[in-house]
Amino acid sequence: MRQPQPDYCNMKHLLAFILLSGFFQQGLVAQNSQKLEAMVAAGEKAFHTHQISLARNHFTKALADSTIKNNPSVYIKALKGVGHLHNIKGMYDRGFQQYLKALVIAQKTNDYPQQGVLFGDIASLYAHLQNFQKALEYANKGLDMASKRNLPKIEKSLLTVQGSIYTALNQPNKALDSEQKALNIAKTLRDTVMFVKTYNNLANIYAYMGDYSQAKQYFFKAIKLQHPDSERMAHLQSNLSNVYIRQQKYDSSLVYLNKAIQLAQKQPVDWVLGVMYNKMARIYHLKKEFDTSENYYQKSMAILRKTDDPLGAVQTYQGIAANYAAQKQFEKAFEAHKRFKTASDSLYRQQKLERINGLEQSYVNAQKQKTITQLEQKTTLQGRLLLTIGVILVLLSTVFILIVHRNRLKRALLEHKSELLAKENAFNKSETQRLEMEQRLRQKENQQLKFDLDYKTRELTSSALLSYQNVEVLNNIQEIVKDLKPKLPKNKELQEEFGQIQQIIKNNTHIEKSWDRFKLHFDEVHPLFFDQLVGVSSNLSQNDLRLSAYIRLNMSNKEIGQLLNIEFSSVQMAKYRLKKKLALAKDCNLNEFIQQL
Repeated sequence: MRQPQPDYCNMKHLLAFILLSGFFQQGLVAQNSQKLEAMVAAGEKAFHTHQISLARNHFTKALADSTIKNNPSVYIKALKGVGHLHNIKGMYDRGFQQYLKALVIAQKTNDYPQQGVLFGDIASLYAHLQNFQKALEYANKGLDMASKRNLPKIEKSLLTVQGSIYTALNQPNKALDSEQKALNIAKTLRDTVMFVKTYNNLANIYAYMGDYSQAKQYFFKAIKLQHPDSERMAHLQSNLSNVYIRQQKYDSSLVYLNKAIQLAQKQPVDWVLGVMYNKMARIYHLKKEFDTSENYYQKSMAILRKTDDPLGAVQTYQGIAANYAAQKQFEKAFEAHKRFKTASDSLYRQQKLERINGLEQSYVNAQKQKTITQLEQKTTLQGRLLLTIGVILVLLSTVFILIVHRNRLKRALLEHKSELLAKENAFNKSETQRLEMEQRLRQKENQQLKFDLDYKTRELTSSALLSYQNVEVLNNIQEIVKDLKPKLPKNKELQEEFGQIQQIIKNNTHIEKSWDRFKLHFDEVHPLFFDQLVGVSSNLSQNDLRLSAYIRLNMSNKEIGQLLNIEFSSVQMAKYRLKKKLALAKDCNLNEFIQQL
């Protein structure tokens, strides 16, 4: 019976629907991500222009969107921006929490540049709180990371943070070392912005040290680079005016501060101009031109009231009060001081209110998030159910295909294993035959070696006995010649010839030479015998060695006695002494011991 086929057409439609749904969702996520990125960028711009409320609105709105977590880079920037705002308001604990939260995300996502920036922000915050040990710890962590990851721009900014910490610790030489390293990085990268910042920092350090000439040189170097950002150039001119204030050269200070104001007027950032008017007022106060000073204080106040900078207003009221007090207009000074006090109290209350509002906003956001999450769960339940059914169908089809494929593979694997097993059996059989052949060859070789050894041993024994017999024969001839020599006529030539015969016989009957020749042949057959024997006992004589060699050749006591020219009993005594020298036990057989060497 024919098996029913699955409806592949419907499955294709289902898969297409799933894929299109996924693409649509990805498009929505990408669109929302761009929106959040633009919102955070707007917040950073507002913060840069000191529009604190606007910056807070942008950052808070971005963080309230739950999808921001899908874009870690934007999430980190938003958290960092909120941390900056908390620090401006003096809520350092909350600012620190935002920095740490951002740092954890940067570390999880391996965002090393953001890690370096956050290390610098945390170090600066600790330095502001005068916890310089912690400040240096975070700065050094960031520098180590930036160096390992080859991030020169981040390293340069962290060196500047490190330098400011050393300056606060009254260690200007170390601060100069940090800025010199930063200057080397700027030279390597040929970055004009880095040069301007580093020259400015070096100038400030030299001014702190009281080396105003060197400070001015670095300020002039920075100004000469003509950075296109007029706000940055305004700050340079303003910082240069500070050097002249330290030297009490107020007219020169006013020249550069006026240049700074002209540059600041080109920028849309009113706050910078307000701060510089405030500074101008303080210089005229030092010159005791109080009317001009008050005029600039009023200009500063008019600008700072438009911005979210209550601290600037507080400082302005304080300066106006000091102006009136210096002119001994104590009633006006008192009124200005009251406004200063009111502004200070207002700033404190505002900070306190913002903390309460922050807690309330956190609770509201949490409730909103909970509601949104519940709605999302309800609205996506059907979609998830449909998606789950589709996935299950796809998985079942996949499992079916995999099972069929697995069975085919299993069958092919079994066939392959059978072939391998047959080949392995054939190989094992041939290998067994080869090993048996090798074993038989080794046995034949061992038999041949044993035969050769026995043959050479017999040959040595025969040679030794024959040598002994030759010596005996020659000794008998020597005795006969010795007896005949007196009976010969006294002929000189005949006497000399008989003497030569005696000498030849004597030379061929020398026992030591006969032993040396025998030992040479013996070493060829038993190369390690004498070394092993001496290893057992080192005080053996030549006669002991000779006796041991004869025993190794399995000679009888009679044959040994003939070779050594001693009696049978003397052979036994010599063996006894040899056994004693070898320190053998009483029940140990000397012949068996020597045969085993």
